[in-house]
Amino acid sequence: MVFLLGAIIGYFTTSDSTDAIMESASIWIDINGQVLLLVFLPGLIFLDSYTINVHLFFQAFWQLINFAFLMVLGGAALTAVFAKYVIPSDWSWSLCIVFGAILSGTDPVAVSGLLNALGAPPRLSMHVSGESLLNDGSTVVLYTIFTSLYYHEFGITGFGREIDLGEGIKLFFQLAFGGVAIGLVFGIATVFFIHVLNRRLSAEENVFQVVTTICSAYLTYFVAEILCNSSGIIATLVCGLTIKVLAATMINDTDLTLHFWEVTGQLLTTLLFALGGLLWGNIVSHNVYSQLYTADVNRFGSDDFGYLVLLYLYLILVRFVMVFVFYPLTKRIGLGTNKKEAVFMGFAGFRGAVGIALSLSLWANVMAATDHDRSAYESYRNDCGLLFGFVALLTLLINGLTSGPLLVYLGLATPQKTRQKVVENYRQQMIRNALVSYVNLLSQGRSIFCVVKEHIPFLGNITFQDLMKAVNEHKSNTPNYLYETPNIENVASYLDGRRSIAELEHHLVKDEPRKTHRSKRSSAVDFAQIFPLNESLTQDDSYEEELEERLNFIEALRYAYHGQIKKGKINLTN
Repeated sequence: MVFLLGAIIGYFTTSDSTDAIMESASIWIDINGQVLLLVFLPGLIFLDSYTINVHLFFQAFWQLINFAFLMVLGGAALTAVFAKYVIPSDWSWSLCIVFGAILSGTDPVAVSGLLNALGAPPRLSMHVSGESLLNDGSTVVLYTIFTSLYYHEFGITGFGREIDLGEGIKLFFQLAFGGVAIGLVFGIATVFFIHVLNRRLSAEENVFQVVTTICSAYLTYFVAEILCNSSGIIATLVCGLTIKVLAATMINDTDLTLHFWEVTGQLLTTLLFALGGLLWGNIVSHNVYSQLYTADVNRFGSDDFGYLVLLYLYLILVRFVMVFVFYPLTKRIGLGTNKKEAVFMGFAGFRGAVGIALSLSLWANVMAATDHDRSAYESYRNDCGLLFGFVALLTLLINGLTSGPLLVYLGLATPQKTRQKVVENYRQQMIRNALVSYVNLLSQGRSIFCVVKEHIPFLGNITFQDLMKAVNEHKSNTPNYLYETPNIENVASYLDGRRSIAELEHHLVKDEPRKTHRSKRSSAVDFAQIFPLNESLTQDDSYEEELEERLNFIEALRYAYHGQIKKGKINLTN
């Protein structure tokens, strides 16, 4: 939905827009590529690595290496062949492989929530999330190597470089293992600072621990990517895993840390998808940079949308081919797998946040280097950006909406009846615990039921049996010398079936022989007994005596009124 909203705004954005939204959109389209990656990727990668189940991750590590490196390499190569020989564009092999690498990466955001909601096997959830986490690194390594070759084709000094096979292998190890080393250094340093900030009762130090993780994520990426020419994504990934493994028990407030990163990840993902949709919509409309196009330029027209659909279907086919080619290997290592899980993994290869970020970065870098030069830029802008945006949109809409039914059809989801039974049992347990706590308050004379049921709605429909079970449980859990009989008159008029106070007290006395029987109290209030009026007052009595007696009567009336409220016989909400 966010991607579509961005696409709508981008479609109507023009370079001479005076509207604030359109003017802001045109500025975002020109964002620097390095800035784009530096803002979005560290937060997203750190969140994925920090929230992953490290025990399952290390058990499935070699499976994930297979998914993230071998399958990405194979998928990128097959997609590059399609781009070179099927798509009607004169792309170089370098651009084709860059395009294939971007489309080979997967994103678990849309499917991970679905897997948790439907109760999918933990092994399948780990394969999906772990593959996405690691293939971000492999995708960026391929992207970095082949974008340098592609940029070199422009013939602009300082933009890209020629890389032969030997230098390419050297660059691969520099990006991959250099990123691992930098991530370990920053991860261990972060663990040390978290250990120093170990006063759990200090709210300030709890916040400082969260700030430490933020600084660590972004500094790791900056040092690795900008200063050391290594993979910032791999460095951030290793840093997050190191903190997760070594500092999980040192975090003072785990909820604060986790919730912060979840909110941050949601904000970054939302903004990134909106920006991706904005650029894609603008590419479709040719508005902002329409001066780049002349009559002899082959614009992407309606006839070419057939290639978009063909590319989408081809990518699904490639995904299934890669999954089942390596199925015999992945079945025998790590956590293992089965054919049903393999089918789901083949279908659930979403294209998402990291791919959009890389596509936007490629766009921005080429635009900045060519200074909007038409001949150098049109080979990418006309086709490559549009194709990736369309594939990302289709996988989110089609695969995202059909993955749930497919998961159920394959029998990988927890049956609906079982889930409903678990939820109902949880609900009954919650009501029982709440009732026991409420009975404890009744024994202290501290609660008014007409107020409580307004704040805890599910207590408004309790029955006599529910209340008695809670009373008995409270009695069995309370030592004899601390036990006080709860004042259940407070609840009498609200019980299902309208049990009388006498019946309730009889039940309590029968079940509690150790307490002295309390005298029955009338459900009505006799004001004459509380304060009998002096009928002997005559006209000869002084004015002061009459006034004092009236004030005493009002005070007694107020006392009786509050007593009725305390017993629950007057509902303040009516």
